[in-house]
Amino acid sequence: RARVTGRSDSYVRLTAEAANRHCTLEEFYEAVRKSEEQLEQLEVDLGEKLADVASLIFNAHLLMLKDPGFSDEMAERIRQGRTPQQAVTEVVNHYVELFSRSDHAQLREKAQDVKDLGHRLLQNLVLGEEEVSDYHEEIVISGELLPSDLVKLSAQRPAGLVMVGGGVTAHVSILARSLGVP
Repeated sequence: RARVTGRSDSYVRLTAEAANRHCTLEEFYEAVRKSEEQLEQLEVDLGEKLADVASLIFNAHLLMLKDPGFSDEMAERIRQGRTPQQAVTEVVNHYVELFSRSDHAQLREKAQDVKDLGHRLLQNLVLGEEEVSDYHEEIVISGELLPSDLVKLSAQRPAGLVMVGGGVTAHVSILARSLGVP
């Protein structure tokens, strides 16, 4: 059995519900803290299971999150009157666009890392715990899958993964091989 999943949009976007939820600067900082904890835990979990190359993907996410040019820019936009959701979306999409326009494949791949981090921040800021799907023994077909999505997916032991886009050197491809997802 096959199921199509993933995010097809190139940018991080807010649902109406997420955009209308009132969030504060303190809640933004709490979402950043929670995201840091999640990424550190992913590094620990993956470090026990995977080659260094896979855990480095999430280490890069953690470094981006701790980069003042990234999260401090979001906080500054919040202080200037943007909602935390708008600030995260604007800064993340700026970096996604910047990396996506690069002539270098490795830099273009960073757009996926930034997008993944943006989704994590918004999830922690607005939505709380996300709903879990069951992909056990299913073939998952996706136009785009972020690295953290793949880690969650691999825990469900899918029968396989078909990616419509990307290449063998994409982070998701590298991570899928490391996780043993066919």
